[in-house]
Amino acid sequence: MKREIKFRAWDKINNQWIYANVLDVGKYKDLIDPEKICEFTGLKGRKGEEIYEGDIIQYHYFQKWDKDEYTEDDEICVGSVEFKECGFCVMGNDYVPFLINTCIDWVEVIGNIYENPGLLK
Repeated sequence: MKREIKFRAWDKINNQWIYANVLDVGKYKDLIDPEKICEFTGLKGRKGEEIYEGDIIQYHYFQKWDKDEYTEDDEICVGSVEFKECGFCVMGNDYVPFLINTCIDWVEVIGNIYENPGLLK
């Protein structure tokens, strides 16, 4: 299965995201912040939103992984999406990083680490 390769970068002049299939550094070099270039994971959240590196996601931590739905007993967790050695992972303070595709059915993007860093506290 192929995934679409695309990026978003922060436009530091207009304070907004620029989305592109390929970032043409020459074209955007005066606009973008090189520290805020994020790759698309190829995945979408439960509401159909695209998930990018640097996004902050909310997901349900199931007490039992064989369930099809979440309940009030499940813990709601928040983490950020980062690319690590083997793929896109969910990172957080209280747990070991794990691949995002293991929980994708219960993921919702709630912000990103650049505009909403307070969501990770």
